[in-house]
Amino acid sequence: MRVIAALLLLFCTAMPAAAQGKVEPLVAKAGSQKRSFGKSYYLLNVPAAFARQKCGLVIGLHGSGGRPENYSGHYAPALSKGHIVMMPASNDPQGYDGADVKQIVEMVEEVVKTFGVDRDRILASGHSAGGFTSFYLAAARPDLFTAVGSVSAGTMVQGLDACKAIPFYIVSGKKDFNNKQATQCVEQMKKAGFEVTFEDPADWDHSPPATAWEHIFTWFDGLIAPADLAALQQSRAQIEKKQWGKAGAALRKLAASKTATAHAKRRAEAVGEGIALEGQKALDDAKASDEAGETKKAADALAKAKTAFDGSEIGERIAAMLAELKKKLGDK
Repeated sequence: MRVIAALLLLFCTAMPAAAQGKVEPLVAKAGSQKRSFGKSYYLLNVPAAFARQKCGLVIGLHGSGGRPENYSGHYAPALSKGHIVMMPASNDPQGYDGADVKQIVEMVEEVVKTFGVDRDRILASGHSAGGFTSFYLAAARPDLFTAVGSVSAGTMVQGLDACKAIPFYIVSGKKDFNNKQATQCVEQMKKAGFEVTFEDPADWDHSPPATAWEHIFTWFDGLIAPADLAALQQSRAQIEKKQWGKAGAALRKLAASKTATAHAKRRAEAVGEGIALEGQKALDDAKASDEAGETKKAADALAKAKTAFDGSEIGERIAAMLAELKKKLGDK
């Protein structure tokens, strides 16, 4: 098995996919397909439900020497639960490196965009070398992946700080030759403040039964209760319509809920941060216009922003700045 390169390689290795010539766009349709991508490919299984509701996305990474086809049975339960299942192949069957990680991220982004994937339910999972790589995917793009499920693998915590808000489910049976490393990994993660669940059955070895994956999928589905998931999805739909204030108010309510899971609250806070950034941009643009002597233009822009952001925390700051500009203009 090739050793996975240092995290720095994730950010400095050139992505090979762009050099492979023109690729036909991915078509949004239910069913199974094999799609070429860069020097490799991925298998994609899409439930019919994607056409009427947002689906989660489960990424399944094969182990060293394996191929996606070897794991289709293990990931079938995720498909039956209504998730889109994507199984990438590494460029070299013997393992993964930084170039693979970058390529997999682009694969995932393609599927997310094409199928309108629920951005609050994207699981990076894998077995053995694929399990190790799921950690690196989360570290490379904590804004993209929302949970990690690793089977028969565990890495060191150093370099994973960026994904501390992401929950992990790690499986490594006591007969697994990676069990000691996985156990140390879990101990370090817990000390560092990660949310991690560890399962280490006495009779499971490096190739555990499909039950290991089923446990991960059940855990993944339980991270956000249906009502909280509906609230998140509604908020994202409102954001797409630029109804920032309505979305922000709903997210604040979810974040303050006494019944929502910690993960659901973190997701609400993360989406809320995006609203705050948009609102800050409106404030910065207005300030720039005002400083350029275009106070009326700044006030008109903020008046529109106030309507859009009313109900969110940043909306209060927009209203305050608008009041200052109106006072400056002599408006009541």
